[in-house]
Amino acid sequence: GGIRKYRDETGATLLIVSHSMEDMAEYCDEIIVMHRGKVMLTGPKDEIFADSERLIQAGLDIPQITRVMRLLAAQGLDVNAAACTKEQALAEIIKAYRHK
Repeated sequence: GGIRKYRDETGATLLIVSHSMEDMAEYCDEIIVMHRGKVMLTGPKDEIFADSERLIQAGLDIPQITRVMRLLAAQGLDVNAAACTKEQALAEIIKAYRHK
């Protein structure tokens, strides 16, 4: 997309404000979660999505891919339940099935 292309071409730091966790997973490396005017969580997106219960407490959702990965992990598949992009999820699923 245009956001990623602009960032890659210019090296600029971009600030994106959104309730869309899919957008955050797709475009961001670092995430700051605000709740009631205060910083609730901050860190790399993988760490933030690993703490999905706190995101939900803040009234946010988690990416659909992370939801699927959490379900797979709960069923016993050895995957990173915090995977939040299609590429991460695919790599995790392939890795898990190769190790079976």
